[in-house]
Amino acid sequence: MKRKLYFLCLIASLSSVALAQANSVQDELKAVPGNRIFISHSQESGTFPLYLETGEATGECGIGLWLDGQLAMVLYPQERSVLYLSSGSHELRASFEPLPEKPQSEEEKKHFKYCKKNKPETLGFVKTIESKRGEQILAKVRSNQGYLYRIKTVRKDNQEKL
Repeated sequence: MKRKLYFLCLIASLSSVALAQANSVQDELKAVPGNRIFISHSQESGTFPLYLETGEATGECGIGLWLDGQLAMVLYPQERSVLYLSSGSHELRASFEPLPEKPQSEEEKKHFKYCKKNKPETLGFVKTIESKRGEQILAKVRSNQGYLYRIKTVRKDNQEKL
């Protein structure tokens, strides 16, 4: 009986540590600067929030996020943002960030070697989201060292905190 109780206490403490680490990661994310947001993202009547975070991104290239075929923003690892979208179906695409034709510095030359792609708006990972009234959607956008992009969504109702 003591072994079972010890085992249950161990599992409970490990679960609380994992939950605390998840919350601290969320708190450490920085807001995406305004100069990398390319569409209006103000809250209006009839819109729903799409929370974005890149806490799991490990790639060196910026992540271009397209919303319904239009560049919405460029994200880097450990960032967060929110977009307010109209109800209905929306297409999200995570891909390489669009870069200028020629690098401006030596550092950009190294970055261009792996991150410069033609027509990045046609590459990457596509996910369609459908909004329902009273929902909040968290989109975990990530890339890895192999330049694979993914978007994982988590839905919450308005009573739960994201």
